[in-house]
Amino acid sequence: MRKTTLHLALAGVLLLPGALPAGAQERDLFDLTTSPQSYKDPVDAFKLAFFPGAFIHGRGHLFAQDRTLATALLTTEVISVVAMGLGFWMNNKPDDFEDYPGSNGSGSQAQRNGKSLITYGAGLFVLGWIVDMAHAPLAADNHNVRYGLKPIVRGEPGGGQEILLVLNRNF
Repeated sequence: MRKTTLHLALAGVLLLPGALPAGAQERDLFDLTTSPQSYKDPVDAFKLAFFPGAFIHGRGHLFAQDRTLATALLTTEVISVVAMGLGFWMNNKPDDFEDYPGSNGSGSQAQRNGKSLITYGAGLFVLGWIVDMAHAPLAADNHNVRYGLKPIVRGEPGGGQEILLVLNRNF
């Protein structure tokens, strides 16, 4: 019963993207703007990489329209979470891994391997998050340069100064 449920869940995860309408596969579900050529503030890219990016690596790059690095960062997050989960399993239930080729028939070797997997997984998780935070503002700047977009400072009608981000396209 457990194997059947696991196989159905795995099939659902693998087949779900093919079941979506064609337009939904190409849309960015996390994008906060309506136009891909809108100005991307580097500070906003960093903010998105910092907080939601802690749980969804690559969020700052999705905002900056850098889908390649966003996908790579999300993939590293998935790999790190799987490694940490496997490491916790090996550490807490070493008897399940006695027949594992590198365990030499003892649970203590499985526990050491589990601790190593937890360490490597956590390191990869943190490294991916740091890369997202460090590079997301640069990706936003690259997006703005690619489309010739920049913020313009305008005065308010009441005499006060406020920075308004306005599109400035150089065609």
